[in-house]
Amino acid sequence: MKKVLFFTLSLFMLFSCSSEEGDMEGDGSVNPSDPLIGVWNLNSIIGKDGTEFADKCDKMEETNFKSNGTLTSTLFELNTDTNNCDNSETISSNWKNNGNNTYTFGQGEWLISFSNNNKTLSFKDNDTTLTYSKKN
Repeated sequence: MKKVLFFTLSLFMLFSCSSEEGDMEGDGSVNPSDPLIGVWNLNSIIGKDGTEFADKCDKMEETNFKSNGTLTSTLFELNTDTNNCDNSETISSNWKNNGNNTYTFGQGEWLISFSNNNKTLSFKDNDTTLTYSKKN
């Protein structure tokens, strides 16, 4: 499970390396109707063979894509002494909508699929699919 947590942390560490300005309209603002805006919780990390990698702590991950083009991710890790999920890291970065459901987080570009009236999103990273549900 540490491998999965490392994968998730690495993914969001990649996101946090950005110096981009976010999803800017012609007037410099973010489109407030962008379906990515909101708070998202991780549902699953599915491997190419269908194996679920997310544990209970991974599923507590919360990412807030804000209308100002920034994002904040809160990650959790299992504390083996207490068997509780502890906040392991909070990461801040920028995001940008490139059009056609393609988004830039940090130095990566991701094709995001929205479903369930934009309440669910998923994207692939190599042979792994991450799925999130919108909290609000």
